[in-house]
Amino acid sequence: MALRLTLAAVLASWLMAPAPALANHDHLRSERHSAGASDHPHHWVAEPIMFDLIRNLGARGGEREVGAVAHWHNQELELGTEVEWVPVDGHALELEVANPHEPKRHLKGAYQGKLGSAFGQRVLYGFHLLGGFQPERGEAEAGLSWVTALRPHPDWTALLVAGGRGRREEAETRLAALANGSLFFHLSDAWIVGGEANWQQQPGGWGRLDLLPQLRWDHDESVHLQLGVGVRLEGAGLAPVSALRLNYGF
Repeated sequence: MALRLTLAAVLASWLMAPAPALANHDHLRSERHSAGASDHPHHWVAEPIMFDLIRNLGARGGEREVGAVAHWHNQELELGTEVEWVPVDGHALELEVANPHEPKRHLKGAYQGKLGSAFGQRVLYGFHLLGGFQPERGEAEAGLSWVTALRPHPDWTALLVAGGRGRREEAETRLAALANGSLFFHLSDAWIVGGEANWQQQPGGWGRLDLLPQLRWDHDESVHLQLGVGVRLEGAGLAPVSALRLNYGF
């Protein structure tokens, strides 16, 4: 009983303590870089690859980003380009074109909003709204997810996502639940290492789980390169999966 009370007291003191200062960079810096920190909870959570945020929940108005992403699975390569814009603090828009020169061309738009923060801005939470359309196939999709960004330690960041998506194809509507969890450790100002688990499941049917260790390199405050290589569990099968993303923010 005494041990439980001690652990509860330690946890309560950690949650109520002031958060470490935030540096104005695209990932969390250590406390020794706190000079010139911003009052905004800005860019302190590393993003996973499989679930693509629109900037960070704490992004500031006026930020913009262009990027390219590649996903490889089952000997198929999917390429995409994206443009992101933050018109006001905490609210961002995205337009993406996947496979622009193929019959599987996919147009996507997304809106992401920050709803609030907690525990001295160690926790940010908001939502991610997605819509997509494949012109050649006449297929459409829409999704809504709850997003929670965590900063339990100056060197650790995490992202938790839960929601659902619906796809309309061949006169049939298919629904799926989704969840994503990622955890990253900031080795230095330039290098971040971590992993991501991305799960999707249709009611009573198809499901899959991607497990993707990742490495991110920040050339500077604007250019970021991220690589993930892992496995996909789908049904009784197991196959390699990989992803690459290059972003330029300004």
